[in-house]
Amino acid sequence: MNFEGTPLYQEIERGAPITYTLEKIREALPEEDEDLQGMCEDVAQCTDRYLLSVLAYQRINPNMRNKDVEIIDSNRRITHNSLCDKLRILARLSQANGVNTEWWDGPGGMRDDRNIIKQWALKTAFNRLRNQVNEERQGSAI
Repeated sequence: MNFEGTPLYQEIERGAPITYTLEKIREALPEEDEDLQGMCEDVAQCTDRYLLSVLAYQRINPNMRNKDVEIIDSNRRITHNSLCDKLRILARLSQANGVNTEWWDGPGGMRDDRNIIKQWALKTAFNRLRNQVNEERQGSAI
């Protein structure tokens, strides 16, 4: 998959770099805490679904029926709301277990800022996809 030159790729690249990557958040969680680790994996999967929903939304063309556009937009919005909820739950569980949640409620954190969550999710999912493609390329080169 090559996203270079697409509006979404340009938006991701123009956005501010993310301070707290999903990997940093995951590393701060106790390895033995299955609930926190599982919630972090849920967040990761939801970022991937959100990227796909945004891509579908950006592929809307003027010839599509209004009902189809509404469904695509609704799916994107629902996925974003789900991601916000999952992040909120992860932050609350983390706080309850004494884990630093500066990524959520610190300076520049995601709390109550849907746009920051959007940018974070898109960059997170895109970086995961890029890493996966690079690993596959390295595996096939061996």
